[in-house]
Amino acid sequence: MTKRDRIVAAACREAMKSKEYAALLNLERLGVRFTGLVGVCVREVARIVLDAMPDDAAHETARMQLEHMVKTRDGGETIRIVKTLAVKGRF
Repeated sequence: MTKRDRIVAAACREAMKSKEYAALLNLERLGVRFTGLVGVCVREVARIVLDAMPDDAAHETARMQLEHMVKTRDGGETIRIVKTLAVKGRF
């Protein structure tokens, strides 16, 4: 894992400790998706990760997917992406 990957992984672990991530998990468990509340949680969780993510080719796919999740307000995919990045730092 490169230094940049470790930075992304650390940002994801930080995002997973946030109250927005906890709310996102609860909403997903209840089956609530694509609502305004989910959108707010997704945006805040993604912001934490995107702010730390380097702007390079290795992380471009993850960046694009997170940006897409913010637009579509997809909480389930956001959870999956953040969990994956927390372990690997990239796809």
